[in-house]
Amino acid sequence: MTIKMRNALQHTLAQEEAIDQALGRRLKHLRLSTEMSVTEFAIRSGLPPDELADHERGLLPIPLSRTPILCEALGVSLHKLVGTAVRAHRRMK
Repeated sequence: MTIKMRNALQHTLAQEEAIDQALGRRLKHLRLSTEMSVTEFAIRSGLPPDELADHERGLLPIPLSRTPILCEALGVSLHKLVGTAVRAHRRMK
């Protein structure tokens, strides 16, 4: 792997991590705005509370297949969850 390719890969991975963190912050903001606990969120989504907490902290990426489940549990659209997080990430650049 060339230095240029390695640098490009590192940049891409850093961007992915930043988006994961922005999405996690948005997830937590939406949950807190409804005054929902992590335990209640876990019950509504059917996902383990420790995984949800890791998603919120940006430690565990949110699989695309899970976003509809999370949105339904929060009562929000996919755009409200993902679109806002991506726009926030772009502003932080």
